[in-house]
Amino acid sequence: MKPARSRLLRSICVLLTLGCLLSLTGYLGRYYFLFEQIDSFRPQYLIVAAAGVVLAIMVRHWISVALLCLVCVLHASELLRFYFPSSVPPTASLRVMSVNLLASNRDSRALLMEIERINPDVMIFQEYTPYWHQVLSANLGDYAHRIDKVIDSPFGIAAYSRLAFYRQEVNYYNQRVSPAVDVQVRIEGQAVRIIGIHPVPPMTPSTYDRRNRYFDELVRQVGGAQIPVIVMGDFNATPWSFKFEQLLERGGLKSTRDGFGIHPTWPTGFWPLWTPIDHIVHNEALQRVYFDTGRSIGSDHKPVWADLSLKR
Repeated sequence: MKPARSRLLRSICVLLTLGCLLSLTGYLGRYYFLFEQIDSFRPQYLIVAAAGVVLAIMVRHWISVALLCLVCVLHASELLRFYFPSSVPPTASLRVMSVNLLASNRDSRALLMEIERINPDVMIFQEYTPYWHQVLSANLGDYAHRIDKVIDSPFGIAAYSRLAFYRQEVNYYNQRVSPAVDVQVRIEGQAVRIIGIHPVPPMTPSTYDRRNRYFDELVRQVGGAQIPVIVMGDFNATPWSFKFEQLLERGGLKSTRDGFGIHPTWPTGFWPLWTPIDHIVHNEALQRVYFDTGRSIGSDHKPVWADLSLKR
Protein backbone atom coordinates (compact mmCIF):
# COMPACT_ATOMS: atom_id res chain seq x y z
CA MET A 1 0.00 0.00 0.00
CA LYS A 2 1.38 3.42 -0.93
CA PRO A 3 2.48 5.55 2.06
CA ALA A 4 0.13 8.43 1.21
CA ARG A 5 -2.86 6.12 0.89
CA SER A 6 -1.86 4.32 4.06
CA ARG A 7 -1.68 7.58 6.01
CA LEU A 8 -5.10 8.61 4.67
CA LEU A 9 -6.69 5.31 5.69
CA ARG A 10 -5.10 5.48 9.14
CA SER A 11 -6.43 9.02 9.57
CA ILE A 12 -9.91 7.87 8.55
CA CYS A 13 -9.57 4.96 10.97
CA VAL A 14 -8.68 7.28 13.85
CA LEU A 15 -11.56 9.66 13.09
CA LEU A 16 -13.95 6.72 12.79
CA THR A 17 -12.77 5.40 16.15
CA LEU A 18 -13.27 8.76 17.82
CA GLY A 19 -16.75 9.06 16.33
CA CYS A 20 -17.72 5.59 17.53
CA LEU A 21 -16.39 6.34 21.01
CA LEU A 22 -18.56 9.46 21.07
CA SER A 23 -21.59 7.26 20.41
CA LEU A 24 -21.08 5.83 23.90
CA THR A 25 -22.12 9.17 25.37
CA GLY A 26 -25.63 7.89 24.71
CA TYR A 27 -25.32 6.08 28.04
CA LEU A 28 -25.67 9.53 29.63
CA GLY A 29 -29.19 9.90 28.22
CA ARG A 30 -30.67 9.73 31.70
CA TYR A 31 -29.06 13.08 32.43
CA TYR A 32 -29.60 15.22 29.32
CA PHE A 33 -31.82 15.13 26.27
CA LEU A 34 -29.01 15.49 23.70
CA PHE A 35 -27.36 12.31 24.95
CA GLU A 36 -30.64 10.44 24.51
CA GLN A 37 -30.78 11.66 20.90
CA ILE A 38 -27.29 10.24 20.39
CA ASP A 39 -28.42 6.95 21.96
CA SER A 40 -31.22 6.49 19.42
CA PHE A 41 -29.12 4.85 16.71
CA ARG A 42 -27.39 1.86 18.27
CA PRO A 43 -27.85 -0.48 15.27
CA GLN A 44 -26.22 2.11 13.00
CA TYR A 45 -23.32 2.57 15.42
CA LEU A 46 -22.80 -1.20 15.54
CA ILE A 47 -22.64 -1.42 11.74
CA VAL A 48 -20.21 1.50 11.47
CA ALA A 49 -18.01 0.19 14.30
CA ALA A 50 -17.89 -3.28 12.73
CA ALA A 51 -16.81 -1.74 9.42
CA GLY A 52 -14.24 0.28 11.36
CA VAL A 53 -12.78 -2.90 12.85
CA VAL A 54 -12.19 -4.27 9.35
CA LEU A 55 -10.51 -1.02 8.27
CA ALA A 56 -8.38 -0.87 11.42
CA ILE A 57 -7.17 -4.44 10.83
CA MET A 58 -6.32 -3.57 7.23
CA VAL A 59 -4.14 -0.64 8.30
CA ARG A 60 -2.88 -2.48 11.42
CA HIS A 61 -4.02 0.21 13.81
CA TRP A 62 -4.38 -2.10 16.80
CA ILE A 63 -5.51 0.51 19.31
CA SER A 64 -8.43 1.32 17.03
CA VAL A 65 -9.17 -2.40 16.65
CA ALA A 66 -9.42 -2.78 20.42
CA LEU A 67 -11.52 0.34 20.94
CA LEU A 68 -13.87 -0.40 18.07
CA CYS A 69 -14.34 -3.98 19.27
CA LEU A 70 -15.33 -2.55 22.65
CA VAL A 71 -17.87 -0.27 20.98
CA CYS A 72 -19.27 -3.24 19.04
CA VAL A 73 -19.65 -5.32 22.19
CA LEU A 74 -21.40 -2.54 24.10
CA HIS A 75 -23.89 -1.74 21.34
CA ALA A 76 -24.49 -5.41 20.50
CA SER A 77 -25.28 -6.14 24.14
CA GLU A 78 -28.23 -3.76 23.86
CA LEU A 79 -29.55 -5.41 20.69
CA LEU A 80 -29.14 -9.15 21.23
CA ARG A 81 -32.36 -9.57 23.22
CA PHE A 82 -34.37 -8.79 20.11
CA TYR A 83 -33.02 -11.91 18.39
CA PHE A 84 -33.38 -14.58 21.07
CA PRO A 85 -37.03 -15.68 21.01
CA SER A 86 -38.49 -17.16 24.16
CA SER A 87 -41.13 -19.86 24.19
CA VAL A 88 -44.52 -18.50 23.21
CA PRO A 89 -48.03 -19.89 23.64
CA PRO A 90 -49.46 -21.56 20.53
CA THR A 91 -52.54 -19.38 20.18
CA ALA A 92 -53.36 -15.72 20.70
CA SER A 93 -56.26 -14.26 22.65
CA LEU A 94 -56.03 -10.72 21.31
CA ARG A 95 -54.54 -8.84 18.35
CA VAL A 96 -53.75 -5.16 18.82
CA MET A 97 -52.37 -2.51 16.48
CA SER A 98 -50.88 0.96 16.96
CA VAL A 99 -50.76 3.49 14.12
CA ASN A 100 -49.19 6.94 14.00
CA LEU A 101 -51.26 8.34 11.14
CA LEU A 102 -49.22 11.52 10.50
CA ALA A 103 -51.47 14.57 10.65
CA SER A 104 -50.57 15.67 7.11
CA ASN A 105 -50.99 12.20 5.56
CA ARG A 106 -53.92 11.72 3.19
CA ASP A 107 -53.30 8.15 2.00
CA SER A 108 -56.38 6.71 3.64
CA ARG A 109 -56.66 3.86 1.13
CA ALA A 110 -53.28 2.42 2.14
CA LEU A 111 -54.22 2.59 5.81
CA LEU A 112 -57.61 0.93 5.32
CA MET A 113 -56.03 -1.86 3.28
CA GLU A 114 -53.46 -2.45 5.99
CA ILE A 115 -56.11 -2.58 8.71
CA GLU A 116 -58.02 -5.13 6.62
CA ARG A 117 -54.87 -7.21 6.13
CA ILE A 118 -53.82 -7.25 9.79
CA ASN A 119 -57.38 -7.48 11.10
CA PRO A 120 -56.76 -6.33 14.71
CA ASP A 121 -59.29 -6.51 17.52
CA VAL A 122 -58.27 -3.15 19.02
CA MET A 123 -56.42 -0.22 17.44
CA ILE A 124 -54.84 2.93 18.84
CA PHE A 125 -54.42 5.87 16.45
CA GLN A 126 -52.04 8.76 17.10
CA GLU A 127 -52.10 12.13 15.26
CA TYR A 128 -55.87 11.70 15.05
CA THR A 129 -56.98 14.90 13.33
CA PRO A 130 -60.42 15.99 12.10
CA TYR A 131 -59.53 14.58 8.67
CA TRP A 132 -58.69 11.16 10.08
CA HIS A 133 -61.74 11.21 12.32
CA GLN A 134 -63.96 11.77 9.30
CA VAL A 135 -62.27 9.04 7.23
CA LEU A 136 -61.95 6.35 9.88
CA SER A 137 -65.30 6.82 11.57
CA ALA A 138 -66.95 6.47 8.16
CA ASN A 139 -64.99 3.42 6.97
CA LEU A 140 -64.42 1.26 10.04
CA GLY A 141 -67.96 0.16 10.77
CA ASP A 142 -66.75 -3.15 12.22
CA TYR A 143 -65.08 -1.20 15.02
CA ALA A 144 -68.21 0.08 16.72
CA HIS A 145 -66.63 0.82 20.09
CA ARG A 146 -64.60 4.03 20.05
CA ILE A 147 -63.18 6.76 22.17
CA ASP A 148 -61.25 9.70 20.78
CA LYS A 149 -59.79 13.10 21.39
CA VAL A 150 -59.82 14.84 18.02
CA ILE A 151 -57.17 17.56 17.83
CA ASP A 152 -56.00 19.41 14.74
CA SER A 153 -52.38 18.79 15.70
CA PRO A 154 -50.05 15.79 16.05
CA PHE A 155 -51.52 14.90 19.45
CA GLY A 156 -55.05 13.76 18.68
CA ILE A 157 -55.62 10.15 19.75
CA ALA A 158 -58.29 7.47 19.43
CA ALA A 159 -59.08 3.85 20.26
CA TYR A 160 -61.22 1.72 17.92
CA SER A 161 -62.35 -1.74 18.97
CA ARG A 162 -64.50 -4.67 17.94
CA LEU A 163 -64.75 -5.54 21.63
CA ALA A 164 -67.08 -3.60 23.88
CA PHE A 165 -65.56 -1.04 26.26
CA TYR A 166 -66.45 -1.67 29.89
CA ARG A 167 -64.59 1.48 30.93
CA GLN A 168 -63.21 4.34 28.88
CA GLU A 169 -61.61 7.69 29.55
CA VAL A 170 -59.16 10.25 28.24
CA ASN A 171 -56.23 11.17 30.49
CA TYR A 172 -53.62 13.88 30.15
CA TYR A 173 -51.13 12.56 32.71
CA ASN A 174 -50.45 16.08 33.97
CA GLN A 175 -49.86 17.28 30.39
CA ARG A 176 -51.83 19.80 28.36
CA VAL A 177 -51.17 18.74 24.79
CA SER A 178 -50.69 14.95 24.69
CA PRO A 179 -53.76 13.02 25.88
CA ALA A 180 -53.94 9.25 26.33
CA VAL A 181 -56.91 6.94 25.86
CA ASP A 182 -57.59 4.34 28.54
CA VAL A 183 -60.12 1.57 27.91
CA GLN A 184 -61.08 -1.80 29.34
CA VAL A 185 -62.32 -4.78 27.33
CA ARG A 186 -63.03 -8.41 28.20
CA ILE A 187 -61.20 -11.38 26.72
CA GLU A 188 -62.52 -14.83 27.64
CA GLY A 189 -64.26 -13.25 30.60
CA GLN A 190 -61.08 -11.52 31.80
CA ALA A 191 -60.87 -7.72 32.03
CA VAL A 192 -57.96 -6.30 29.99
CA ARG A 193 -56.87 -2.68 30.25
CA ILE A 194 -55.50 -1.01 27.10
CA ILE A 195 -53.81 2.40 27.18
CA GLY A 196 -52.88 4.36 24.06
CA ILE A 197 -50.21 7.04 24.46
CA HIS A 198 -48.28 9.64 22.47
CA PRO A 199 -46.00 11.76 24.66
CA VAL A 200 -44.20 14.77 23.26
CA PRO A 201 -40.85 14.09 21.53
CA PRO A 202 -37.83 14.92 23.74
CA MET A 203 -36.30 17.50 21.42
CA THR A 204 -35.55 20.21 24.01
CA PRO A 205 -34.79 20.13 27.73
CA SER A 206 -38.40 21.06 28.55
CA THR A 207 -40.00 18.45 26.27
CA TYR A 208 -37.48 15.85 27.50
CA ASP A 209 -38.64 16.57 31.04
CA ARG A 210 -42.32 16.46 30.02
CA ARG A 211 -41.90 13.13 28.23
CA ASN A 212 -40.16 11.70 31.29
CA ARG A 213 -42.88 12.94 33.66
CA TYR A 214 -45.46 11.39 31.33
CA PHE A 215 -43.70 8.03 31.74
CA ASP A 216 -43.54 8.51 35.53
CA GLU A 217 -47.29 9.05 35.63
CA LEU A 218 -47.82 6.02 33.43
CA VAL A 219 -45.85 3.92 35.92
CA ARG A 220 -48.18 5.10 38.68
CA GLN A 221 -51.14 4.11 36.50
CA VAL A 222 -50.06 0.57 35.63
CA GLY A 223 -47.54 -0.48 38.28
CA GLY A 224 -48.88 -3.33 40.38
CA ALA A 225 -52.01 -3.72 38.25
CA GLN A 226 -54.08 -6.76 39.16
CA ILE A 227 -55.45 -7.27 35.63
CA PRO A 228 -53.75 -7.66 32.24
CA VAL A 229 -52.48 -4.32 30.92
CA ILE A 230 -51.34 -3.31 27.43
CA VAL A 231 -49.75 0.07 26.64
CA MET A 232 -49.11 1.01 23.03
CA GLY A 233 -48.42 3.99 20.83
CA ASP A 234 -45.65 6.28 19.67
CA PHE A 235 -43.53 6.46 22.84
CA ASN A 236 -40.94 8.84 21.33
CA ALA A 237 -38.29 6.66 22.95
CA THR A 238 -36.18 3.79 21.68
CA PRO A 239 -36.03 0.42 23.50
CA TRP A 240 -32.56 1.25 24.81
CA SER A 241 -33.54 4.67 26.14
CA PHE A 242 -32.87 4.78 29.87
CA LYS A 243 -36.32 6.22 30.56
CA PHE A 244 -38.04 3.55 28.46
CA GLU A 245 -36.14 0.80 30.27
CA GLN A 246 -37.07 2.43 33.58
CA LEU A 247 -40.73 2.54 32.50
CA LEU A 248 -40.69 -1.20 31.82
CA GLU A 249 -38.89 -2.04 35.06
CA ARG A 250 -40.95 0.16 37.38
CA GLY A 251 -44.24 -0.54 35.61
CA GLY A 252 -43.72 -4.30 35.54
CA LEU A 253 -43.97 -4.27 31.74
CA LYS A 254 -42.42 -6.28 28.93
CA SER A 255 -41.93 -5.40 25.29
CA THR A 256 -43.59 -7.48 22.57
CA ARG A 257 -40.59 -6.64 20.37
CA ASP A 258 -38.19 -8.83 22.36
CA GLY A 259 -37.38 -11.98 20.41
CA PHE A 260 -38.92 -10.76 17.15
CA GLY A 261 -36.29 -8.32 15.89
CA ILE A 262 -35.68 -4.58 16.17
CA HIS A 263 -38.32 -3.57 13.58
CA PRO A 264 -37.55 0.15 13.13
CA THR A 265 -40.65 2.29 12.65
CA TRP A 266 -39.47 5.87 12.05
CA PRO A 267 -38.63 7.79 9.86
CA THR A 268 -39.93 5.66 7.00
CA GLY A 269 -38.57 8.01 4.33
CA PHE A 270 -34.90 7.89 5.38
CA TRP A 271 -33.61 4.41 6.19
CA PRO A 272 -30.14 5.41 7.53
CA LEU A 273 -31.87 6.92 10.59
CA TRP A 274 -34.49 4.22 11.09
CA THR A 275 -35.17 3.63 14.75
CA PRO A 276 -37.92 1.86 16.75
CA ILE A 277 -40.01 4.35 18.72
CA ASP A 278 -43.47 2.77 18.34
CA HIS A 279 -44.11 0.07 20.93
CA ILE A 280 -46.59 -2.40 22.36
CA VAL A 281 -45.80 -3.40 25.94
CA HIS A 282 -47.71 -5.50 28.47
CA ASN A 283 -47.57 -6.71 32.05
CA GLU A 284 -46.91 -10.20 33.43
CA ALA A 285 -50.55 -11.27 33.08
CA LEU A 286 -50.04 -11.53 29.30
CA GLN A 287 -47.63 -13.37 27.01
CA ARG A 288 -46.43 -12.16 23.64
CA VAL A 289 -47.17 -14.49 20.75
CA TYR A 290 -46.04 -12.38 17.81
CA PHE A 291 -44.86 -8.87 16.93
CA ASP A 292 -44.37 -7.17 13.58
CA THR A 293 -44.50 -3.87 11.75
CA GLY A 294 -47.03 -3.12 9.05
CA ARG A 295 -46.54 -1.84 5.53
CA SER A 296 -46.17 1.78 4.52
CA ILE A 297 -49.38 3.78 4.94
CA GLY A 298 -48.09 7.18 3.78
CA SER A 299 -47.08 8.16 7.32
CA ASP A 300 -43.54 8.79 8.56
CA HIS A 301 -44.16 5.87 10.96
CA LYS A 302 -44.81 2.21 10.25
CA PRO A 303 -47.72 0.66 12.14
CA VAL A 304 -46.90 -1.96 14.78
CA TRP A 305 -49.08 -4.90 15.78
CA ALA A 306 -48.91 -7.81 18.15
CA ASP A 307 -50.69 -11.00 19.12
CA LEU A 308 -51.02 -11.56 22.85
CA SER A 309 -52.27 -14.41 25.00
CA LEU A 310 -53.69 -14.45 28.51
CA LYS A 311 -51.60 -16.37 31.02
CA ARG A 312 -53.49 -19.21 32.59
